[in-house]
Amino acid sequence: MSASSRIVAAAVVPGTLLLLPEYAGRIDPIPAIRTAALAAVDAVVTAADRVVVVTAGDREPRHTKGPAGARVAATLLGEAPAEVVVVPWDAPVVVCRALGAAITGAEASGEGEADQAGGRWGLIIVADGSATRTEKAPGHYDPRAHAYDEVWLTALRGVDVDALLALDAAVAEGVLALGRAPLQVLAGAFGDGAAYTCGDITTDDAYGVQHAVALIRQRRNSLDCC
Repeated sequence: MSASSRIVAAAVVPGTLLLLPEYAGRIDPIPAIRTAALAAVDAVVTAADRVVVVTAGDREPRHTKGPAGARVAATLLGEAPAEVVVVPWDAPVVVCRALGAAITGAEASGEGEADQAGGRWGLIIVADGSATRTEKAPGHYDPRAHAYDEVWLTALRGVDVDALLALDAAVAEGVLALGRAPLQVLAGAFGDGAAYTCGDITTDDAYGVQHAVALIRQRRNSLDCC
């Protein structure tokens, strides 16, 4: 069994502060995203013995509470234990890929070490898309936003790790897509991606920000072929 095949499920959830209780109003602006995110995280926690959260560091830290993505993940996880890995929001793809491989011990240190660790791994990837989809978006309107979001959402649907690794860091920065680095960490953790399949993706672009929730699972026959 390869080290990457120890990942039995991964949830991709947005890092929007709208998911935090202190930012919730009387009317939930993203009810479908909240429901889907809670369900996806619960599915990962149920399937895995060990859960790792991957989130980007804040672009402009303004508090001492830690990255927004880590706070959102903690809210979605509730009492479920998890490790947190913070990747710089502007980390180059080579760093992201290596970090993804390292999470389950799939790097050059050898699969034997990973095998000794044992257990089923689950990942919670906190990743927003662009924040420039409309004039009222946090970064105002950028005509590249919709195309960028279509690329990474299509890549998730097909668990296309090559497409995720090919996301343009400069464009991502320009459209304020701070989830680019965590998505590339996910790609690094998945190897070639052939052992995984993605279910339906719930999307919303409230306030001009692309939010998405996806649950990626190991194919039923993956253990027989790895």
